[in-house]
Order: sequence, then C-alpha cells, then structure tokens
Amino acid sequence: DCFPDEDIETIIVFMTVATASTSRHLRDPAILDLVDQAPLPDHLHRPTSGRAVAEASGLPRETVRRRINDLVKAGLLKRDRGGVRTTSGLLNRADLLEFARFTVQELSTVSARLSRLDRS
Repeated sequence: DCFPDEDIETIIVFMTVATASTSRHLRDPAILDLVDQAPLPDHLHRPTSGRAVAEASGLPRETVRRRINDLVKAGLLKRDRGGVRTTSGLLNRADLLEFARFTVQELSTVSARLSRLDRS
C-alpha cells in the first residue's frame, strides 16, 4: 500500500539501497541517539553502486539501472559520487514511515516463525 504504483522489483531495489546506505550507521548506539533527535544527516547516507544492488538483490543489472533511475526521478534516491543513496529525512514522509514500520513488523514476524523451525 505504501508503493501503490510500483512493482516488487522497484521496492526490492529501494530496500537494497536503503539498507546499504544506512544500516552500518544505524548499528552505532551514538548514531541511534542522534536519529532520535533528527533525521540521519546526508553525509552519513553511504552511496552504493548499481552493480552491488544487482548482486545483493539478484536482479539483472539493467533492471536495477532502470529502477534506480525511476527512484531518483521520484526523489526517493539521490545520485552521489560512488553510486546512489538515500537522503536525510526520507522517513519523515508519512508513506515511507508507514512502509518502514510495516517492513520491520513483517520481518519480526518472519524471524519469530523461522526461530520455531530451528531445532538445533
């Protein structure tokens, strides 16, 4: 519902870039304290290459290139030296905040279900 006009490939590309762009910093307790006060500053959004997105997502490079172009045009990603990245304040958009909440909830549910399968 958060991306009503997009296909699953576009969402996968967006999520892959968002993860590559921010996840390293969001594991740092000091950065998490900063994010409680304000959005993650632009200089902490790391760029990633289209090739890396294709490898991580399993999508063809040409598909990734087209989807990245669409996401840049839509203002969801920004081109930077070294590739493409998310931008500061992205989660301030209500639709993306809702998408992030939904994704975290779904991943938590899946994680709990998978842990039940671990019988070792």
